[in-house]
Amino acid sequence: MFFEYLDSYSKFYFILASISTIMFVIIMIMTFMGHDYSGHGSTEGFSTEAFELVSLQSVLAFFMGFGWVGLAAKSEWDMSNGVSVIIAGIFGVAMMLFTSFLMKRVKNLNKQVQFDISECVGIIGQAYTILEPNKIGQVQVKVGGKLMTYDAINNTEETISSFSPIIVKEIDKNVLIIEPYVREKGE
Repeated sequence: MFFEYLDSYSKFYFILASISTIMFVIIMIMTFMGHDYSGHGSTEGFSTEAFELVSLQSVLAFFMGFGWVGLAAKSEWDMSNGVSVIIAGIFGVAMMLFTSFLMKRVKNLNKQVQFDISECVGIIGQAYTILEPNKIGQVQVKVGGKLMTYDAINNTEETISSFSPIIVKEIDKNVLIIEPYVREKGE
């Protein structure tokens, strides 16, 4: 087996890289299945931004990158022990930063934007369904850069057809009270 031909530094790199890679893959699979293995523990009184860098995934990524690049630098590129440790350390830190960045982006995908429904008042949107006079239908309005669909009541005596422009006049128990929006000349 090739392991017999490795020097002590290369054996260390190989063992470190193998164990951390196996653990990293298991943790990543579990993370994408919905389990949170961020490894932060309690962050009370501390900035969570600092702990994003030092999560279980990022530490494993450091050891994984450190081990594989250290092994390559020592065994394949014939570098000295000191140079291989420096190169492995630099690559390990890069892997740690990259993993932290990716995990932060993945968590942001699941983030729910919170806003007050009263922000809809005065916003121009469009009817999503046909809105009969004084009946409930649905409208779409853009709030906080996100297109949202809400129940709405047509507060007029005329029918509003689908995809017609509307304006939100008020809110009653999370139902938008709307009227047709008529563009004025010059708008």
